[in-house]
Amino acid sequence: MSESRITHWIDGKPWGGVAERSGKVYDPATGRVAGQVDFATEAEVDQAVAAASAAWRGWRTCRWRPGRTCCSGSGNCCTGARPIWPRS
Repeated sequence: MSESRITHWIDGKPWGGVAERSGKVYDPATGRVAGQVDFATEAEVDQAVAAASAAWRGWRTCRWRPGRTCCSGSGNCCTGARPIWPRS
Protein backbone atom coordinates (compact mmCIF):
# COMPACT_ATOMS: atom_id res chain seq x y z
CA MET A 1 0.00 0.00 0.00
CA SER A 2 1.41 3.42 -0.89
CA GLU A 3 1.64 6.23 1.61
CA SER A 4 -0.97 8.95 1.35
CA ARG A 5 -0.52 12.65 1.97
CA ILE A 6 -2.96 14.36 4.30
CA THR A 7 -2.99 18.08 3.74
CA HIS A 8 -4.99 21.10 4.84
CA TRP A 9 -8.48 21.85 3.57
CA ILE A 10 -8.69 25.60 2.91
CA ASP A 11 -11.43 27.52 1.11
CA GLY A 12 -13.28 24.39 0.02
CA LYS A 13 -10.34 22.59 -1.53
CA PRO A 14 -7.13 20.79 -0.64
CA TRP A 15 -4.20 23.09 0.00
CA GLY A 16 -1.74 22.93 -2.88
CA GLY A 17 1.40 24.15 -1.17
CA VAL A 18 4.45 22.29 0.07
CA ALA A 19 4.53 21.92 3.85
CA GLU A 20 7.63 23.02 5.72
CA ARG A 21 7.07 20.21 8.22
CA SER A 22 5.10 16.98 8.21
CA GLY A 23 4.65 13.93 10.39
CA LYS A 24 4.11 10.24 9.95
CA VAL A 25 0.64 8.69 10.23
CA TYR A 26 0.60 5.13 11.50
CA ASP A 27 -1.92 2.37 10.79
CA PRO A 28 -2.91 1.29 14.30
CA ALA A 29 -3.70 -2.24 13.15
CA THR A 30 -0.26 -2.89 11.68
CA GLY A 31 1.97 -0.22 13.17
CA ARG A 32 3.21 0.62 9.68
CA VAL A 33 3.48 4.13 8.29
CA ALA A 34 0.34 4.75 6.25
CA GLY A 35 0.95 8.34 5.22
CA GLN A 36 2.26 11.80 5.94
CA VAL A 37 0.28 14.67 7.46
CA ASP A 38 1.21 18.27 6.68
CA PHE A 39 1.79 20.55 9.69
CA ALA A 40 0.51 24.10 9.21
CA THR A 41 2.56 27.24 9.67
CA GLU A 42 1.06 30.29 11.32
CA ALA A 43 0.49 31.83 7.86
CA GLU A 44 -1.41 28.73 6.68
CA VAL A 45 -3.59 28.80 9.80
CA ASP A 46 -4.29 32.49 9.16
CA GLN A 47 -5.26 31.65 5.56
CA ALA A 48 -7.64 28.92 6.75
CA VAL A 49 -9.21 31.18 9.39
CA ALA A 50 -9.71 33.99 6.85
CA ALA A 51 -11.40 31.59 4.40
CA ALA A 52 -13.62 30.18 7.14
CA SER A 53 -14.57 33.67 8.32
CA ALA A 54 -15.52 34.70 4.78
CA ALA A 55 -17.59 31.53 4.32
CA TRP A 56 -19.31 32.05 7.67
CA ARG A 57 -20.79 35.35 6.49
CA GLY A 58 -22.48 33.46 3.65
CA TRP A 59 -24.03 30.61 5.61
CA ARG A 60 -24.42 31.85 9.19
CA THR A 61 -28.10 32.71 8.75
CA CYS A 62 -29.05 29.53 6.94
CA ARG A 63 -31.01 26.77 8.55
CA TRP A 64 -30.29 23.27 7.37
CA ARG A 65 -33.33 21.16 6.68
CA PRO A 66 -33.61 17.58 5.40
CA GLY A 67 -33.66 17.45 1.62
CA ARG A 68 -31.67 20.64 1.21
CA THR A 69 -28.28 20.84 -0.42
CA CYS A 70 -25.79 22.23 2.06
CA CYS A 71 -22.19 23.16 1.22
CA SER A 72 -22.13 21.09 -1.95
CA GLY A 73 -19.28 23.07 -3.50
CA SER A 74 -21.66 25.04 -5.70
CA GLY A 75 -20.57 28.28 -4.08
CA ASN A 76 -23.93 28.63 -2.36
CA CYS A 77 -24.04 26.66 0.85
CA CYS A 78 -27.72 27.28 1.33
CA THR A 79 -29.32 26.16 -1.92
CA GLY A 80 -33.04 26.17 -1.32
CA ALA A 81 -32.72 27.05 2.36
CA ARG A 82 -34.39 29.98 4.04
CA PRO A 83 -32.75 32.39 6.47
CA ILE A 84 -33.38 31.72 10.16
CA TRP A 85 -34.47 35.33 10.76
CA PRO A 86 -36.24 37.67 8.35
CA ARG A 87 -33.94 40.20 6.80
CA SER A 88 -34.76 43.84 7.31
